[in-house]
Amino acid sequence: MMMDYVKLGNNLLHLHAIYSDEETGIRDENREETESLEFETKEKLHSLSVEEQRFFLSRLCRDEFLSETALEKGYGIEDVVVFLRWLDDNMGIYY
Repeated sequence: MMMDYVKLGNNLLHLHAIYSDEETGIRDENREETESLEFETKEKLHSLSVEEQRFFLSRLCRDEFLSETALEKGYGIEDVVVFLRWLDDNMGIYY
């Protein structure tokens, strides 16, 4: 089965937003749904080889935080650091 990298990226960014924004209460309101999405996303992410993970996450960070469009919206290298820390703390991906 072919990996849907767009869906995986969207899921990661969605989960990151939920965990990063404690004020919204999204996690508490949809706890079962969030936990299910987290499990599915972790499973798919960990099914990638180390090289596939590296390329996928590098492209995701570039596109979401470091593209010209993202920079114009106020994103930058500090957002990549926060995202990578979140991957470490919540997804078990260590860089």
